[in-house]
Amino acid sequence: MSQNVPDYDIEHSETLLYYIHILEELGDFSEALTVLDRNSRSRSIVDRTSILEIRGTYLSLFFPFIPTGVVISSQKAYQR
Repeated sequence: MSQNVPDYDIEHSETLLYYIHILEELGDFSEALTVLDRNSRSRSIVDRTSILEIRGTYLSLFFPFIPTGVVISSQKAYQR
């Protein structure tokens, strides 16, 4: 998705967060979480607070469908 984007590019980071928000609005939470995780690991998204808030929200939405270990992960994401 990103080509020739410098490290810690705020505009690119905000564009990715907006794209994740669009996926959320479309109801594709699984893809939104995948995009969030992939881009946060590669440090394309620089707003760490947004990463933790979005990840915690998505994991809590999946509560009935995920194993207990992941639920604990969502609780930790909110506590950070």
